[in-house]
Amino acid sequence: MSVFLNSSLVVWRESFEAMLVVYLVWIKLKNHAQFEMIKKSIFGSVTLGILVSIGLGTVAMSSHDIFDSQTWIYMQAFLPIVAASLMMHMIVWMSQHAVEIKTKIDDASKSKFSAAVAVFFLLLITFSREGFETVVFLSGMAMAFEARSKAMTVLCGGLVLGVFLSFLTVGLMVLGKKFVNLTLFFFVTNLVLLYIAADMLVVGVSQLIDISIVPVFDVNYAKWFFIAIGLFFLRKQIGFFISKIKNRGSVQKVAIVFILLSSFDSKAEFNLLGYGVIDYRKFQTFKSTNNYEPYYREQFDLSEFALEGEYLFDQGNSLEFEIEIEHGGVGTSYEFEPLEEFGEFESETEKGGEVILSELNYFKRFNKTAGIRIGKFPLRVGLGSVISNPNNNLSPVPSRLEMNMIPVGWNEVGVQIEYKWQDLKTRLSLVNGLNSEFFRTYNWIGGGYQRHFEEINAAGKAILVNLEYGNVEYAQGFAISYYQGDSSSNRYKLDKLSQSAEVKLYSALGNYRFGDFIVMGQYVRGFLENADAVVDANTNLGGLAKPKAFAALGSEAVLRMAQLSYDIVEPLAIYAKYEYVNTFLVVADTITALPRYEVEYKALGIRWIIDENSQLKFESGVEKTKLDGLPETKFYALSFVLGFSGTQQ
Repeated sequence: MSVFLNSSLVVWRESFEAMLVVYLVWIKLKNHAQFEMIKKSIFGSVTLGILVSIGLGTVAMSSHDIFDSQTWIYMQAFLPIVAASLMMHMIVWMSQHAVEIKTKIDDASKSKFSAAVAVFFLLLITFSREGFETVVFLSGMAMAFEARSKAMTVLCGGLVLGVFLSFLTVGLMVLGKKFVNLTLFFFVTNLVLLYIAADMLVVGVSQLIDISIVPVFDVNYAKWFFIAIGLFFLRKQIGFFISKIKNRGSVQKVAIVFILLSSFDSKAEFNLLGYGVIDYRKFQTFKSTNNYEPYYREQFDLSEFALEGEYLFDQGNSLEFEIEIEHGGVGTSYEFEPLEEFGEFESETEKGGEVILSELNYFKRFNKTAGIRIGKFPLRVGLGSVISNPNNNLSPVPSRLEMNMIPVGWNEVGVQIEYKWQDLKTRLSLVNGLNSEFFRTYNWIGGGYQRHFEEINAAGKAILVNLEYGNVEYAQGFAISYYQGDSSSNRYKLDKLSQSAEVKLYSALGNYRFGDFIVMGQYVRGFLENADAVVDANTNLGGLAKPKAFAALGSEAVLRMAQLSYDIVEPLAIYAKYEYVNTFLVVADTITALPRYEVEYKALGIRWIIDENSQLKFESGVEKTKLDGLPETKFYALSFVLGFSGTQQ
């Protein structure tokens, strides 16, 4: 994390502690007989405390001019160590004595002297102490800068942001406790501050090594020893936090992960990319299977808001994550209750929209050509998983019919070995497989992607081999992939299916620019072993897992897609698209092929790049199935896409 963010966090935490005491004094004593005098003492003590802090800060920033060069060298070494030690003391003290704040306020209100005088000295000591700690912490961080002017600029910016965040936090707390969980706030910030303190310790110890006071050794040992001591003192809070985190909502979990990720090495680089999509759709559909007269429906959809982060460590190692908020509505998760009658699937509705941590992985680079990725990462089988950012695609979605056959935005948990030779990348992945309990007629194996469950069944594994030349996502490459995995072992009701249900997929993807033209396309061929046995097993499921009229599955399926675009002028491009899917290409003897799921889609569209942060897309298409008597339907889509990116170091 950058020094700017570190300083912001420190000031946020320190100033929030001081403001919290003021807030508690105010609400505790607002009905006190001497409240008018107490109110004046509050403003006076806060003002004087701030002036004391400013004075300490001025002295600290002028210390380079006050001390001679030799003394300054020693200060550069010892001040970060003092700051780290003081921060450790503050973290441990707050974790063990926070409850004493209320007791001190009670004592002040009952003081045999004037309550206003007692409150004055309580707040003056509080603000002076927090101000002193802040000055020491920021001075310790300043030692990491060679240029004094740059240190002043960065730290002043962090100071302003930190004070603003503290005011915002107190304001939210005043609005209601539901907005600010103090236990969670102090626990998470304690962990982050512990890591910041460890970084400052490394700066100080490195300076001591440079001036030959301490013998040369790996300073990371001191860093992790320091962290271990801090975690030991926080062990009760950690145990309490772990016991409670499973009950917290998705938004809090994501926020916790994001905050903790931000506390890594200050020399690293953090890249953040975000985008959002707002869709308007007008399309024809049918009232029922007995009424083939098409009629129009119109929809607005806050389709997606996503944040993609990449934290670059030294030596090219990185941590990547993606957070998605989909459809701006209510998310539903499935749970399996094996003790409910014969084992039932239950649905749980969570307030506040569906929030997904869709990607989280660590990439370890062995050398310039090879590395290993561990965690949850994309499976590059279809264009929908390769071109996930809508800013990199001309149409609203790369392939409209891909969702009829395979998962879109397909990410799985596992291990991936990557090797690069010139422009050729090879990826070999071992991941969890699909769950055939949720294979359905309308999306073939797509429903087997286990994104709706809190846990992922992983008894059945899958392998993926991917060869990519250039870069498909940025219209500069081609790729081929092979996927193979068992989907029967990941079923919840294993007794329903005794045969294997192996899935095989072959795909070829291309996206390449030739001057003002871009040619994009994909071909995916799929095979489902013992599809008839899967159909029989799924037909007998109950509850939410019952497929009803959508149990039938083909043994083989195929998807074809081609798109040609042309840049008329720099911000404006047009395109033509053709897609075909058939999930009943080959069927078992006991399965009837359904022509309703052999579909063609033809479309024309236009994209206008409004500026570097926004795009407008329009697509007009016609969809036709092979079912006799079912007329073609028209589809119109208008998408507004926003995007941003930034880098911190």
